Amino acid sequence: MFSVLNYRFEENRISLSFKSEIEFENLKLELRFKDMERFIGAQAYEYYYSLELKSEGLVHIADIPLLEIVRKRGETFVGDQLVWLYVLAEEKSVPLKADKDYVSSGSQIVTLSQNLSFTTLINKKNEFQFKILMGKFANTIGFSTQNNETTFEIQSSLSEINVHLRKRVFKDAGIHSLNIPLSHKENGFVLRKDILGILMLEDEITIFDFIVEGESDGIRFSNFGKVDIPDKLPIPIDFGNKNYTGELYKTNKGNMALKISRKYPANKIDHIVEAQPGIYEIILSIQMEGQAIVCRYNKLNFLSPMDNYIQFKSIPTLQDGREKTYFELNMDELFGEIEANYEQRYRIILQSKDGIQYKLGLKEPLYTCFPTSKNNIYLEGEKVFNIFVRAKQENGVKIGVLGSCFSRSQFNSQDKFYKNNDYKLAFNVCFSQFWPSIISLVSKPIKYDESEFANIAPKKMGEIKREMDKTIFSDIKDANVDYLIIDFYVDVIHGVRKFEDGTYLGVNPYIRSTEYYKNKVLKTSRQMDYRDPDYFCVWKRACDEFLERVQEFLPEKRLVLNTGGLIDRYYDKDRNVKNFIEEKIISRKSFINYNSLWEKMNQYFLTKAPNAKLLDMQRYGYIGDIKHPSPFGPHHYESAYYRGMTGELARIIVFDQNR
Repeated sequence: MFSVLNYRFEENRISLSFKSEIEFENLKLELRFKDMERFIGAQAYEYYYSLELKSEGLVHIADIPLLEIVRKRGETFVGDQLVWLYVLAEEKSVPLKADKDYVSSGSQIVTLSQNLSFTTLINKKNEFQFKILMGKFANTIGFSTQNNETTFEIQSSLSEINVHLRKRVFKDAGIHSLNIPLSHKENGFVLRKDILGILMLEDEITIFDFIVEGESDGIRFSNFGKVDIPDKLPIPIDFGNKNYTGELYKTNKGNMALKISRKYPANKIDHIVEAQPGIYEIILSIQMEGQAIVCRYNKLNFLSPMDNYIQFKSIPTLQDGREKTYFELNMDELFGEIEANYEQRYRIILQSKDGIQYKLGLKEPLYTCFPTSKNNIYLEGEKVFNIFVRAKQENGVKIGVLGSCFSRSQFNSQDKFYKNNDYKLAFNVCFSQFWPSIISLVSKPIKYDESEFANIAPKKMGEIKREMDKTIFSDIKDANVDYLIIDFYVDVIHGVRKFEDGTYLGVNPYIRSTEYYKNKVLKTSRQMDYRDPDYFCVWKRACDEFLERVQEFLPEKRLVLNTGGLIDRYYDKDRNVKNFIEEKIISRKSFINYNSLWEKMNQYFLTKAPNAKLLDMQRYGYIGDIKHPSPFGPHHYESAYYRGMTGELARIIVFDQNR
């Protein structure tokens, strides 16, 4: 509606002309100074200035005293400033645009004052804007310490200097909130020892930047104070407080900053007594009058992690004529009614009557559990006393797994790579068989002597016996699973061993590692896999029989097929994406062959079991990770795949149960 024609800059004023499509009366031009710290500011502005216009028909002229407007704004310049131009017409505000007739003078920069210049911009919406540029000027800071006071001397091209400590909202982000002026003395600006009474320190680590503010041409400017002699830093600052230490240091950009860290003197537990079920007396190693503050604890993962404590409840410390101070932890009162779906962690901070805080520590490792009706509450730790509240789920969906890592590893809460702690809130894995083959499952039992497996661990031996005895179906039935997850990794990649009597053995890794397998199975059977022309026909017959037998006790709609599939990409140790084929970890022909067979098996199964559920994680684009704890390759995914699979399985089950 309004399009700029041209502008001229003379003597700190801008003469701007623009045109309209129709004639207007009483138009105004409004300069809106954008809020520059907003990430997605939309049309957020923190100052505006309106101007009357001179209009001649469709052409309108604005006389803009830009430097005068900047002075009237009164705000301190901290960086470049974007100014939006809006035309006020008939109670509407419309952005001024640059149409095809506008001839730009490019990014011409014009001086406004000693430390300010000005240019024009046209954004992606074709809107015409001003940009005021703040010049670069150095404020260097020197310092000296005497009598518990640190004095700072400033070198700057600005006048009317002030120095502020500006608190970062978060330690690793240069966004500030609290502003504390340093007092001025004849020889400089002073950081007093008692400043902690002003600072309002909430975090374990608080960073204050030194900001130098001054005046030039009637305009206030501020910038970070540069360290004059970097080799003098860091140096400690003593605030005379047992809970806080200070340090002056140089930032990565050469600026001076003050870091204040919260410290906790040690106060270890002498011993713990369970006075009543779920009520623990925590006896301290020292006497103190005060309170025990139960705090929610976590680590805030900024650029560098930081402890985070938030007060939950407080408990008075007691003496009762005893030799040592103690307090009571009542598990039911504190945590019994919590119904969260995630693990909660608590720590205890002891606070004495004079305000000194202590972190509750341990003399020796601790591990004990108290179950409530809704949670398991753990008291544990090596050196620091922790309380973990972990939700109980008595009625989780009962899951059976016939599959490989593709299906089983989502139910791993121990390994740091998988770290799927929450799966037990929804699922109870009551049956699992590792690396099964559909062909082997429906085969007749294989005769063997248990003495041949004398050195095998009981857990592994259980899976070996199930593979040899072919008790899969009765075992699944006895487990009374709600859903059974299946994948065909073994049938695709490894195949089976076929004996002369027509029986088949799956190449379960527990069996494959035994002397029985190496010295007997390999000599009395032959390998049968995708290279055998009859393999897929044998597999199809086995699949048909499997579906028939499993549906004797489990409805077809409760079968969940994990589509699996090899991946061609992975993250290296630097999180760069690499290709398994290009890195010669697998050949292209093998990759295509395995995935083609896998898809063929999946589609046959789904055709024969049309009511089965589909668990397809490939559509989400997960790739591999060189950090995977099992043998690295295109058959193992990044950790997010396994955690994401739990959510996908829950979605499938909710869909099924709400139909």
